[in-house]
Amino acid sequence: MNGYSQVNPVQNLQLQGFYGYPEYTWCPSFNCFEIWWDAPETVTDTLIGYRIYKNEIPWHFETQSLFGCMGLTPCQYGDIYDSLPCNIKVRAVYNSDSLESVANDSVYIESLAIGFGEHQKSEIRLLTNPILKGRMIELELPGSTADNYLVSIVSPEGRIIMDRKSIPAFSSIVHVPSDQMNRGLYFIILETSNFKISRKLIIE
Repeated sequence: MNGYSQVNPVQNLQLQGFYGYPEYTWCPSFNCFEIWWDAPETVTDTLIGYRIYKNEIPWHFETQSLFGCMGLTPCQYGDIYDSLPCNIKVRAVYNSDSLESVANDSVYIESLAIGFGEHQKSEIRLLTNPILKGRMIELELPGSTADNYLVSIVSPEGRIIMDRKSIPAFSSIVHVPSDQMNRGLYFIILETSNFKISRKLIIE
């Protein structure tokens, strides 16, 4: 490797996860997740992929700048939860000799998401699904001892459509406008300090 080589690291490493009971049986223990990052800045060396480290041990090699188990297809990363807590790091890999960058960032997974009572799961439902674009999304909530619910909406690819919105726990129905959303499939994620759960939403 000559003195002009650059092995820039990945940037902006992020983790997103949700508890997907009962629909997402392909997520390990219904715990779906996605980890993504920004590619390194342009360099003279050839980027060939990314090596994923779990607790400082090489774990997977990826050619794309994301991976995860989102519950839509069988998942090859189910062993991510085999030893918790864990740290995940990503190193960019360059050239035919697999020179690796440093890892300036990491994401931390402490434990599996905690479920809650079957009767409460059944109480969380979309009042209308599918809905027509422009109509109000209505999510019915169970009673909770938490101070607030956090409600967010993501695409199947993990793109955040609506960031976490705090809703008082005494609310029985959450209303979310759909006029700025495209037609298609989404996931509404509901969480408190005790659980995360999701529901599929289709906008027509």
